[in-house]
Amino acid sequence: MQRMCKSCGKWHDLDEPWPCALPSKSRAFYVISDTMEPAKHMGTGQILDSKAKFRQATRASGCIELGNEPIKARAPIPLDRRARREAIKQSIYHLRNKS
Repeated sequence: MQRMCKSCGKWHDLDEPWPCALPSKSRAFYVISDTMEPAKHMGTGQILDSKAKFRQATRASGCIELGNEPIKARAPIPLDRRARREAIKQSIYHLRNKS
């Protein structure tokens, strides 16, 4: 019985010892660069081409990057039946008498 090798794409007999995996095509390190396409920062209006400077400008303008900050738990709103019923009645009244 034979099976196709994922490393080399050839068929090998399963009764024989399986050949070692082939070395990868590229032995270069994967580097994430700091450069990016120039983008306008919405907080400062500057055109930036560095990821680090973009993040620094974001923090300096008091903004946050989505995905970097943990989600804070919301405090539950205490339920008041009377206030809730009044709010619903007012909403229905305003919807019916809008025009």
